[in-house]
Amino acid sequence: MKLIQPLKNEIAIVLSLTFLALAVRLLALFSLSETPYFSFLLWDEKVYHVMAVKIVNNAYNSKSVYEFSPLPLYLIAGIYKLFGINILYVRVLSLFWGVLTCVNIYFITKLLTQKNIAYLAMLIAAFYQPFILYAIVPLKTSFSLFLMSGVLAMLLFTLNGPHWLKAVITGIIAGLCLNVRPNS
Repeated sequence: MKLIQPLKNEIAIVLSLTFLALAVRLLALFSLSETPYFSFLLWDEKVYHVMAVKIVNNAYNSKSVYEFSPLPLYLIAGIYKLFGINILYVRVLSLFWGVLTCVNIYFITKLLTQKNIAYLAMLIAAFYQPFILYAIVPLKTSFSLFLMSGVLAMLLFTLNGPHWLKAVITGIIAGLCLNVRPNS
């Protein structure tokens, strides 16, 4: 019984910090929605959007190497196919990856130090401005941060108690990461 109470407290704190990270990113997204940038896509954003729309409309016919990483492109196309062609859905997905990055940072820090410092690290990640910005723009950066932090968290988790399944999951996440950011 004494072990269950600290675990419940830890879960409650991590969930509270997760909702805080979500709230901060939702406020940033709402703030961005009142600017011209919200509906205007910059170069990289526009390339992914146009290519994803072509995939959804069965008009994409690649005869060369991809200009950009393929995984985010097909993920965006999948979102468009499921929910309709609206860049807001990509922004929400990016926001989701940003919140999960904060959770990964908690686990990384907890595996390296102790949970009190991990709470602080997660709190800092929740308010870290570049993380917030990249969580609300339709770029692959938030997805790559999530995957990179996931690889590190799984690697540390595997090193704490090696098991073949942990190693396989780490390899899968690393492979996904390479398909999002090839130089990772």
